[in-house]
Amino acid sequence: MKFVARCSALMVALLFFAGCAIVQHSSSSQKDVANTQHGTNILSGLREVEVPEMEVPEAPASPALPVEVRDAKGEKVEVRDVSRIVTIDMSSAISQTLLKLGLGKNIVGKTASDTDARLAHATQINKGGPNLNVEAILALKPSLVLTDGTLRGTEAVFASLKKAGVTVVYVKRAISFEEAPARIEAVAHAVGLRDEGEKLAKTVEKDITDAKKEVLAKAQGAGVAGAGAKEKDSDEVSSGAKGSEPGAQAAGSQVKGAQAKDSQAKGAQAGGAQVKIVFLNIRPQAKIFTIMGKAAGASDIITAVGGKDVAGEAGIVESKPASQEALLTVNPDVYFVMAQGLKTLGGVDKLLEQPGIAQTRAGKEKNIVSIPDNISLSFGPQSADVIRAIGKALYK
Repeated sequence: MKFVARCSALMVALLFFAGCAIVQHSSSSQKDVANTQHGTNILSGLREVEVPEMEVPEAPASPALPVEVRDAKGEKVEVRDVSRIVTIDMSSAISQTLLKLGLGKNIVGKTASDTDARLAHATQINKGGPNLNVEAILALKPSLVLTDGTLRGTEAVFASLKKAGVTVVYVKRAISFEEAPARIEAVAHAVGLRDEGEKLAKTVEKDITDAKKEVLAKAQGAGVAGAGAKEKDSDEVSSGAKGSEPGAQAAGSQVKGAQAKDSQAKGAQAGGAQVKIVFLNIRPQAKIFTIMGKAAGASDIITAVGGKDVAGEAGIVESKPASQEALLTVNPDVYFVMAQGLKTLGGVDKLLEQPGIAQTRAGKEKNIVSIPDNISLSFGPQSADVIRAIGKALYK
């Protein structure tokens, strides 16, 4: 009996230590996975996004004028002449759309965001900063001003331009890739190229969808979990709902949603976590150093390339000062920045000197993706190229 008791005790002890060994091994595996999540599935260091030059028509466009439009302000505006256009927005989307439609040579005035070499002939109307000067714009003898109203303090300027007889048309600002086609159509309609605009919008919409799928597939191949699950869920629900009864649609949505969640869970088990990304707005001259939120378009850029919008999850909608506390709270794996802002600040080394930056995962690894200012948040006709270029810079 004593022998049996001793054997039993020995077996219990062996099982206990075996269990400890199993737990320890599991912990080691998790550490390896964590290293994979934040080290091997994304490219490290500074990466400069290179977007190919947008192709534009060789032959000039032939607008059908006059045309009456209802602009983003709800006002009916008649456009009779598009020979001398001034574009006013914080992005370059309006000018880029006109270039793509074959009206680039008609642009006589632009803002600082319009850096395309094919617009070198146009006069920059806000050289001294964001403020506009009515006299400087009138000196260009514009026949049409196109704006999305994103430059601050411009309402009085536009009122003065209208009083002087200049036609001003507001187009709705786009803060997502989904809104890009509608803005293209709005710009095209305002210059008498409605049919051409609808055709371009459809092409851009398809290109955006294709680019997202390509980059999300690349992200999944790099071991990024959950990338593309939302896109897949949306596609499956919409296709499954066509021609179905309301009850069947609801049931189908629940099934497809469950499948998407299951797919994301399997991805999390099989590979690394989604890359946590924060888009910084750096403008040293204006003393701006903020974390951008959804309302600025940052969220859509991040999610389009399979990233995790940690700023949005932290409740940042417009923007928030990039304080040390705020940065450590979101603690991203990668920073997205605008190229000119980073350059003006003094480069990566100066960025790392900002309180909190060097203490984040992105700061420690110097994981910074620099995106050309004129297309970073423009959501224009080159949107698909932007998505692909960022994906190429981000993933191995």
